[in-house]
Amino acid sequence: MKVLMIDDNELDLLISRKLISKQVTSLEFTEFTDASQALFYLQELQENEFDIILLDLNMPDMNGWDFLDEYQKLDAHKANVYILTSSLDTRDKLRSREYEVVKGYFDKPLKSNYIAEIINSQQVY
Repeated sequence: MKVLMIDDNELDLLISRKLISKQVTSLEFTEFTDASQALFYLQELQENEFDIILLDLNMPDMNGWDFLDEYQKLDAHKANVYILTSSLDTRDKLRSREYEVVKGYFDKPLKSNYIAEIINSQQVY
């Protein structure tokens, strides 16, 4: 499985990758600290190569919502998006349900039960 992680905090990316790798060793990671760069990368692919996207919401320039709006417009097969955020705004969780590609909403920091839920849901598809 291939995982795309988008978070402006490099430490959060490192921690998430290490925690996920402890539980599931067969994953390949691609990371971006800028959502617009990640979107450009996805637009350049002939077809989506990712199974999972872990997405932060609160980022400068292009935030997670902006990314989702543009990602939905891509013609390629869509990966399952899991929001991983430090946002305390309960409206964000409700808003995430408006996006068909969003399969989960988790609070930071990433926890082992979140990882298990994400991986188990992937095996259903």
